[in-house]
This record gives sequence, structure tokens and C-alpha cells, in this order.
Amino acid sequence: MQAHEQSGIQMRFGADSRTYIFEIRKSAIGRDYLRITEERIKSGKSILRQRIIVFDEHIAGFLDAMNETLLEAGMNVLQYTNRVREIRNSYPKAYEKWSVEDDTHLREAYSKCKDIRTLADTFQRQPGAIESRLRKLALQSESENPSHRSLGSQHVRS
Repeated sequence: MQAHEQSGIQMRFGADSRTYIFEIRKSAIGRDYLRITEERIKSGKSILRQRIIVFDEHIAGFLDAMNETLLEAGMNVLQYTNRVREIRNSYPKAYEKWSVEDDTHLREAYSKCKDIRTLADTFQRQPGAIESRLRKLALQSESENPSHRSLGSQHVRS
């Protein structure tokens, strides 16, 4: 059996203990398809993989059915996606996973500057994300920066 080629287009999305991988590949006879892989850690270190394959001529129907299902369930994915894009206009790294390097840089920056808005601009993330990460890293308590919290998630940088 001939191996399937990867076209070089690959996107990854990490969510808790799961990673979703979206790849465009070519079949043995040269047909393009989308392969969606879910990887998750099962019982320690073994990785469980599940895959869905959708050939290019079925993508539109697949996406329509997915969107309809989500809308029926009250999940307006397009509205959420548009909101994330809007936020990323002001904060390009909004909703991206924090790396170990990001955490190290945040620790260093916070030791020199306690201003959440400055840190938000520096790290290109929302002020609430900075505060949340500082709490996770045990650098800030829940009661710190109460004046910012009143802005809620509607804060948009000017």
C-alpha cells in the first residue's frame, strides 16, 4: 500500500489533555482530503488517537452539517469565531496556549512591572488573561487589581 502524502498544511489546537490536528493530505491516487485527528492521553502516557477523514468534494456538506448541529444546540460557532478575531485585532495572542517560555517571561516582566495593562500590551493578551495566568503561577492573589476586574471581558484596547 502506498503511503499518503501530507501537503504541508497542518493546524493544531490544544484543549486540556486533548490535541486536535487538522491536516490536508493526498490519498494514494492523488485525491485531497482533510484528516482530523484527536489525540488524548489515556491511562498515564499512552496516547489514544481517533481520526475523521473528509474528502475535498464533501467538505462543504461536512461543514454545513457541523454548523447546523451546533446551531441546533445553541452554539453559534461563527459568532464565537468572529468575537475571537475581533479580540485578536487588539490582542494577537488572545486564547493561545501559554508556553513554558511565556510563563518565564511573564514572571520576569511581572517582577519589574505590576501594571496589568502594560503586561497585556507586552504579551499581546487580554488583561484578564494576564491576571488569570499570574494567579495560576501564584504571583498574584484573587484580590489584587480589583479596579481592572470591573471592566470585565468587554475591555477593548484603544
